[in-house]
Amino acid sequence: MKTRTTKGTAALPAILLGTVPSTSTDEVYEIKRSQRDGVVYCSCKSWKYDMEGKKALGYARHPAQRSCKHIRYIQNQAHVAPRPQVRVEAPKVEVKVEAPKVEAVTKSVNVSDLRKTAAYAIKKGLGSDKVFALLKDGGLSDLAAWSLLAELDA
Repeated sequence: MKTRTTKGTAALPAILLGTVPSTSTDEVYEIKRSQRDGVVYCSCKSWKYDMEGKKALGYARHPAQRSCKHIRYIQNQAHVAPRPQVRVEAPKVEVKVEAPKVEAVTKSVNVSDLRKTAAYAIKKGLGSDKVFALLKDGGLSDLAAWSLLAELDA
């Protein structure tokens, strides 16, 4: 079994998964799995030069993404799983947001007293803008003050 060395250290030998004879020549191709990275390699020219990738994409793919009919044949015969795909998921983070508590400030408005006061002010000749301000000071909203003023003017 051949082993490649890198910078003086012996590489791990590849595991021979099987051999596949060529359908067109008398060659026999070896299918191996690298112990270092788990990639399945074939000794055929189609795998080496990534003919499938060049036809589909226009360039050769990374060895982990390559395949050929010999590798597919061995995988189908021996049920050899392809290199496992690693799926990394980000941790789920729960974010709790609490809305600030707002306490409504409500004034108890005695509309009947305001009505009497406004009617008296109108009777005495106080202008509608001043009566409106009087009603607003008494705790009425703009709409309520205008409505009451319109009711009293009529």
